[in-house]
Amino acid sequence: FKQIASSDTDILGLWGELYILSQASNTANAVQCWCAHKMAKYDFVTRNFVVEAKTTLLSRRKHSFSLDQLRPNSDFAVYVASLAVVELNSGRTTAELMDFLYSRIENDELRASFLKQCILKGGRDLYRNTLKLGVFPDGTSLAVFDASALPVPRVGEGDPIENVRFDLDLSDLSRLSPSDAASRLSFC
Repeated sequence: FKQIASSDTDILGLWGELYILSQASNTANAVQCWCAHKMAKYDFVTRNFVVEAKTTLLSRRKHSFSLDQLRPNSDFAVYVASLAVVELNSGRTTAELMDFLYSRIENDELRASFLKQCILKGGRDLYRNTLKLGVFPDGTSLAVFDASALPVPRVGEGDPIENVRFDLDLSDLSRLSPSDAASRLSFC
């Protein structure tokens, strides 16, 4: 596999994506919506909407975005799945979470694709990484936001400005209800 060396940020991001996959009612369906390329604009793409997954160890939900991610020039809905995690001795490594999901995929071709994707996103030393992460016991770790309701920098139409990147603290912003969030993360 061609791979840029993995970093803690790659592992953290992959752990979050795998956690979101693990919460889906239909693992195979969710894996089919998971974008294969590490540098894809969105992490999950369905017929009607996309989901960008962001994972943080910080106490606040501060994430980096591109303007184009949150305000695409297309007619599909964009959601942000923000996952706040904590380092725990009793947590799971990325490899453990990957193995758990792998065992839930019945189709051999999809299993092979899933494994390849994990290695491409997490690096060839994925199994050597010992970082154990977990979610909060009160169910507040995962929050889903409608990107169209999030504040973004304003760039005038016709302005010669492009590639706008910014950090956004989602901590105190309005999020989807738990039932709406679960519906989006079922990837139907």
